Amino acid sequence: MGFLKAIISLVLFAIIAVAGYWLIASYTTKGELPYWAEINANLPEPLRSFACANIKKTDATAVVASCQ
Repeated sequence: MGFLKAIISLVLFAIIAVAGYWLIASYTTKGELPYWAEINANLPEPLRSFACANIKKTDATAVVASCQ
């Protein structure tokens, strides 16, 4: 039971870490981070649109591969 609990905790931590990184990068960067672009490319359309809109607010000239 302890092993299963540890695995579930690690998976939840990884999900929270990726989601947190994506949110921070969406609000603070210009979209040129390769990890952010890779995460963003694999997200559903509403989340991808949200992130791309925030990147455009930060830098209107930014060209992000996952936003095209």
